[in-house]
Amino acid sequence: SNNEAAVIKTGAGDMGSEFWPDVAPKTVENFKTLAKKGFYDGTAFHRIIKGFMIQGGDPLTKDEAQQNRWGTGDPGYKIKAEFNERSHKRGVISMARSQDPDSAGSQFFICHGDPTFLDRQYTAFGKLIKGDDVLEKLATCETARQDRQARPVKRQGVESVKIVDRATIKYPRRAGSPATQHGGRGTPHPPYFFHGCGNPPGHSHGARGPWLYPGPVPGKGRPIASTQPATGRRDGAPPA
Repeated sequence: SNNEAAVIKTGAGDMGSEFWPDVAPKTVENFKTLAKKGFYDGTAFHRIIKGFMIQGGDPLTKDEAQQNRWGTGDPGYKIKAEFNERSHKRGVISMARSQDPDSAGSQFFICHGDPTFLDRQYTAFGKLIKGDDVLEKLATCETARQDRQARPVKRQGVESVKIVDRATIKYPRRAGSPATQHGGRGTPHPPYFFHGCGNPPGHSHGARGPWLYPGPVPGKGRPIASTQPATGRRDGAPPA
């Protein structure tokens, strides 16, 4: 039903999101199903890049002892991509994935800037109708800048995600001008799943497997890598 919405309760406050079942019906249904089962309760936003997005929805973030695996979790299955014409603007909610278009599961991200280069490559399925101020607090928290995952220094937890009647959510949402993309230091990594050794795709790898990236840097035509020996870059910017 398009009369339903999500309330994402965090330590920084509540965010309310409408859904777009007209363009991403399966994705919306998957998110609702997981939320109603309490799947997202107790998770955290594990990857935050100011001016780009905040990423969460990984069940492994419920366990601090699993930090080295954060970003790899899913519900045990994948869903088909539903790429559409809705643009990735501030407040839009979309599904994180690997290079495989049909690899999304539970991880999602909320745009802080206007990363329109993700359009038609990631499944946008809703948008905030309340809590832009909360998004701002989360997206501007302190992060470990040397960390290739842009992990928050202080845990940014999700207490719960509830599916409610949309009419119960008050509408006003601050327009907010787009923040500077990644502090002006270049195009950041799109939201991704990863596992393994930290090398770009296509390399020869061992048992742990390669990192999984969704695609090339816009206009560069080559894979994004968070750490490359040739550049030593560890800040999430594309290689020079």
